[in-house]
Amino acid sequence: MNNPDDTAYRELLSRSSESFRLFRDLAKSQKHARLTHGSPKVTGADQTNVKSLGYGQGGYGEGPYGGGEQIVVTSNDGTIRNVISLCEVALDLLKSELQK
Repeated sequence: MNNPDDTAYRELLSRSSESFRLFRDLAKSQKHARLTHGSPKVTGADQTNVKSLGYGQGGYGEGPYGGGEQIVVTSNDGTIRNVISLCEVALDLLKSELQK
C-alpha cells in the first residue's frame, strides 16, 4: 500500500469487525464533531458520555464488574458500548494485522 492516506485500509479493517468500525467512527466523530458522509455508526461527538450502566445495559462482559461510571458511546441504532472495550478490540485487531 503506497498511498499515505489510510482511509481505504481503515475501511477494510472496519468490514472485518463491527467493534473496530464503531471505534473508528467514534474517533472520527470526536475529531470532526459531526459526521455527515457515508453511513457512520456514530455521527456526533455528543454520543460519548461518562455514566453508570445497570445490569443488561452495554455489551456483555464490557466495562467494570458491577457497573460504576465508565466511558460509553451510544451508536445511532441505540446500542450502548463501553469505549475502553472497543479500544481493546481495535488494538487486538491491529496487533493481529501486524502479525500477518
